[in-house]
Amino acid sequence: MNTVESAVARLDGPPVEPEERIRLLNSLSDAISRHEKDISNALFQDLGKSAFESFTTEISIVQNDIAFLKKHLRKWARPKRVPCSILNWPSTGYLYPEPYGKALIFSAWNYPFQLMLSPFAGAVSAGCRTLLKPAEQAPATAQIIQELISEVFPEDIAKVVCGGIETAQELLKQKFDIFFYTGGQTGGRAVAKAAAEQLSPVILELGGKSPCIVDADADPDLSARRIVWGKFLNAGQTCVAPDYLLLHQDIRETFLEKMQECIHRFYGDNPLESKDYPRIINDTHFQRLLRLAGSRVLPEQYCRTERYIAPLVIPDVKADDPLMQEEIFGPILPVLTISSMDEAITFVKQRPKPLALYFYGRKNA
Repeated sequence: MNTVESAVARLDGPPVEPEERIRLLNSLSDAISRHEKDISNALFQDLGKSAFESFTTEISIVQNDIAFLKKHLRKWARPKRVPCSILNWPSTGYLYPEPYGKALIFSAWNYPFQLMLSPFAGAVSAGCRTLLKPAEQAPATAQIIQELISEVFPEDIAKVVCGGIETAQELLKQKFDIFFYTGGQTGGRAVAKAAAEQLSPVILELGGKSPCIVDADADPDLSARRIVWGKFLNAGQTCVAPDYLLLHQDIRETFLEKMQECIHRFYGDNPLESKDYPRIINDTHFQRLLRLAGSRVLPEQYCRTERYIAPLVIPDVKADDPLMQEEIFGPILPVLTISSMDEAITFVKQRPKPLALYFYGRKNA
């Protein structure tokens, strides 16, 4: 029996009882608090995240999720009385919540701590025994996750297995009762196929090209500030970040100037030196982003050794541009000019449904 098979086999067992789930969630929350600095350091090693960004976008979200789950767990676990069919009269009906069983969770690399621990906390609260597969692209975070889980959980309740694509493929050959995957479409298809072969339920959280529409009557200062923050947080490596901007022609020049002012205000004269501006996850993703931007990214706007790409706003992009053919997932914001809201709506509807959509304006809100 190999390492993967052994780890999965250890998870065989009855559902975890509600009181034990609460105890484990409390212990997990305490361990996260004790190791907050270590978690932050790992996120800096993998993505160059500042301590503030690590706390606000990863650690605090997990802690809030755990607190929410603990608050409602006992209620969710109780049998619930439900109406019965007249065909069964007289009778009394109840719904008894049951854990699915063994869960397999894959996390993504862009928020490697939060996207691993938040769904895992949900699995714990439901009474599932769980195998966790952290993103191999963020090895320092994967290591701290492994240490946290082994510190808090017995191996017959939760186990972390690290590794690359070969490990993931081996995991998908094993029997699980529910699959949870966060990442790209290619991996999502592989997980969905494995789940279908086992007739097990699957939860997929994928990406998409999320548009941001700015109408002529939008508040330039407020809109530009929020868009710059949302786009360049985590160097654009966020699944719900604005992927492209549909900007009304009447405010084009003013708005582009406001965005550059905000970038300078947030990250200074040289974002490479900013402690608040993260890095691209790896060389492969770095090269992909440079290829998408082409000659529009200047030599002084990137650094290969640092995996750094400056916040880029690229105006006058056309619909057939390479930047518009796939999710960017980086600090590059293409801008397309529109003349009306009808044009913007038509443009969005002609494309696959996005994960998120943002609108700035007054009269059409």
